[in-house]
Formats: sequence, C-alpha cells, structure tokens
Amino acid sequence: MTWTKLSDNFTDRPEVLGLSDSAFRLLVESLVWCNRLLTDGAVSAASLTSISRRGRMKVADELVAAGLWDEDEDGWTVVDFHEDQPTREQVQARRAANNARVSRWREVMAAHTSGDHSGCTSSCRARNAVGNGVRNAVGNAYPDPSRPVPSRKGSGTGSSDEAALPDGGGIGADDDEMGGCEDPVCDGYGWHNLDNGKATRCPRWTGQQ
Repeated sequence: MTWTKLSDNFTDRPEVLGLSDSAFRLLVESLVWCNRLLTDGAVSAASLTSISRRGRMKVADELVAAGLWDEDEDGWTVVDFHEDQPTREQVQARRAANNARVSRWREVMAAHTSGDHSGCTSSCRARNAVGNGVRNAVGNAYPDPSRPVPSRKGSGTGSSDEAALPDGGGIGADDDEMGGCEDPVCDGYGWHNLDNGKATRCPRWTGQQ
C-alpha cells in the first residue's frame, strides 16, 4: 500500500487557496489515485470521472488555470508531483526490498524453530548457547549414588554365623601349622568334632598348646 503525502502548508499555498471546493477535492483525489496506480502523476481523460465524482472538464480546466495540472494529449499531469510523492520506481524498489526481507525472516524463523540459529541475531544465539549448556549439564550430570544393599546374614568375614579362624588357620594350612595333630576327631583346621555335636579347639593348634 502506498501513501499520499501532503505538507502541513498544503492548504496555504496561493494556488490552492483560490480553488473551489470541487477543484480542491479533485486535486487531492487525483494525488491519491496517481499514488495508488503508480502513474507518476499522469491523469488520463478517460479516468477523470472515476477519480472523483466532481471530475468534470470545467473543474479540470480550473486546476490547469491555477497551475496545478498540465494538460497533454492523453489528459493531464499533476505539476511537481514528485516533490512530495514517490516515483513508480521508488515504490517498486521498496516493495521488492520488503518482500525479500519478509522472505528472509520466514526462512530464519523456520530454521530457528528447527534448532538452527545461524541466521539469528547475536543475542538469540547467546541465549540459546546458555540454554543448551544448562540442558547439557543437567542431562550429563552423574546420577545420585544408589543406596548400599546390605549383605545377607552370615556372608562376609567376621559374621556371627561363622567362627573366625586365627591367622594362618584357614583352609590350606599344612600339618606343621596344625601342630601335627593325629587325633581322629581333629578336622585338620584347628577343631575337634565331639560326639555331642560340639567342637573344641585342637590343643595342638599352633599357638594353642
């Protein structure tokens, strides 16, 4: 959409001050029409009545007489149109730039949504770098150590269900360490198994004699 610019002293210009209401209206509406259709100020005779309901030949002649329109073979041209209004070329260039900017913005937003911030602003990249660092730190943190599972009763050295043997008195001790006990009730590990189901220390156990 284009805009029509009117300076704040537009109505104070001598050539405008003397216009009739119909001529003033036609002048303003012709500026709007030329900007909308990008005619660079050209007003065709065939378009006169479509520009304004007051577009009559005598009203157009009034604008020509006031020096606000120039008459030509195709109709009229608004005098000094480009002093306040943009050219067709300027409007088209601005529209192309706007379209390119919108297209680029959509591409960047699509990439941003998918996690690609290469086209984002530096502040956006900084925010995402911090956010990714926090997420990675949380995700890679070591889990809480699991609770120790107590061993079953009787398992492990020194449990109440297992008699502790003196140093050197475990399985594999040789006869010298046993003191060479030949008693048939000796189990060879420092204990005598009695008939009543009890056990006593072997008197010949090394260090027990």
